[in-house]
Amino acid sequence: MNKSIYTLVFLIFVSIGCYAQQDKEYKLASKTESGDFNYKMLSKLDSIGSEGDSAKTRQVFEPVKGNYTVYQFIAPFKGESVFGGIGNFHDILIVKVDNKNTVLDSYQYTLEWGETPLDYDLFRGIAKGVIFKDGLKIDELKLAREWDGKQEFLSDNGTIKLKN
Repeated sequence: MNKSIYTLVFLIFVSIGCYAQQDKEYKLASKTESGDFNYKMLSKLDSIGSEGDSAKTRQVFEPVKGNYTVYQFIAPFKGESVFGGIGNFHDILIVKVDNKNTVLDSYQYTLEWGETPLDYDLFRGIAKGVIFKDGLKIDELKLAREWDGKQEFLSDNGTIKLKN
């Protein structure tokens, strides 16, 4: 009997681990010419966003008028919910590029993030000189967050898809 319980527990951990290591596909949701990031909204994610309300939180990532091209991507994935069980989630990635397709700034966030503070899951790209192109691996953006005085990098695997 104990052997079957250990086997069951092992299989649960393996299945959860598989969700954590999936290779995400960031599909193009929108492209805005003459745009920019809404840094004011991004800095107020905790007061504007809503726990688990992806529609309300998504407005934080909508572009404003500016001098750049802003891309928005969505990566659907399965993951472990804070409410228990496995659920469907969506990472949003926004990328700002100049007229030479050099990445100037980027952010990634899980829209259904269900825990406060909401900005804990907000990662910002710190890479310099990256040329934006179809098939770019998100680890090339070096998405990181500062938390409790430590810099933590996003450990997700993913690829940017400009074409369907």
